[in-house]
Amino acid sequence: MTDPERPLTEFEVDELVRRCKDVCLNEYPNPDRVGCPSDEAIERLAHEDQDLLRTDELISHIVTCSPCFRKHAACREQLRSRNRLKMAALSTAAVLLLVFAVLTVRNLSMAPGQTGISKGGVPPRVPESKAQTESQPGHSRIA
Repeated sequence: MTDPERPLTEFEVDELVRRCKDVCLNEYPNPDRVGCPSDEAIERLAHEDQDLLRTDELISHIVTCSPCFRKHAACREQLRSRNRLKMAALSTAAVLLLVFAVLTVRNLSMAPGQTGISKGGVPPRVPESKAQTESQPGHSRIA
């Protein structure tokens, strides 16, 4: 037997939440949709409308009506997906802006005529006529 004074472990809390969701999703079918709020009210609650969050009657109905609970869960998931997409778009925009700023500062800080490539970083260019001669069979390059 477990001690009622002992706090629940994270695993036990997760299991309790999973079971509560399962009960709400499956044990209250309400096929005639008796007492159901409008879809708009469920969506507003899913978006955490503070006025609706204070309405115990609406919350009590949703947790005892499987169709309304499903609708609420779907709205919450849709909201989470939309928020993830917004965050991805904002992150991408921030990275692009940073790259643009770095390139702009780099270009503005160079003296006129500078290419931004260091002399030691790029091998000298071999003229085409010399490169063709060296690539012919029987021609050896002496170092």
